[in-house]
Amino acid sequence: MPDYHDRVNMLIGEHCSVDALNARLQGEGDAISIMDDFSGVPDMERWKSFCDAWNRECFDRAGVRREITCTRFGAGHRAALHLYSADKAHLFFGWLASFRTAVVRGDTDMASQYASYRGLGLVGAGPFLFSLLLYLHAPECYFPYRRSYALALATIMGEEAESLTPFSPESYALYCKGCSAFRETFNVLPQEVDFLLRELAREGTA
Repeated sequence: MPDYHDRVNMLIGEHCSVDALNARLQGEGDAISIMDDFSGVPDMERWKSFCDAWNRECFDRAGVRREITCTRFGAGHRAALHLYSADKAHLFFGWLASFRTAVVRGDTDMASQYASYRGLGLVGAGPFLFSLLLYLHAPECYFPYRRSYALALATIMGEEAESLTPFSPESYALYCKGCSAFRETFNVLPQEVDFLLRELAREGTA
């Protein structure tokens, strides 16, 4: 199996500055504060602020400090809830409030939580958003999931790709276990995992 330590260390050295880490940590903290205020009633301005917070990014390229932007997971990730019908928005915000209450209580039965999430029938709100909400709750345990991340992780850690894709509660549990092993192997922080997997996937690792 190839040794990716040099490549990971180079990516960290070039792009994972203190500014980048602080922007992500502050964004995640702001997102949690906003999520705790969701009452179950649709509030699109608060939703946009929530998405902008967890999408906050700032990293260096060639030693030049970039402005803080909302592009950590892509420029378009406000999940387009403003396109949903009023009924769907009410369903989603109601689910989000109950989800947050449940995970704070320690109820992280992933199978039932994901089933209720899928049952909302929201177009475009797939595994990524669900995994992100879990990640914000416990970054040491859960990680944002995308198929490209899972394939890159499988290649780097010598896992079977079929065990990590497609998304299911079972494959996500294995993915999170793999991300934790990735963190330990390469000595990286939770806030660096998605960036590193994204960059390694772009390079054709997967």
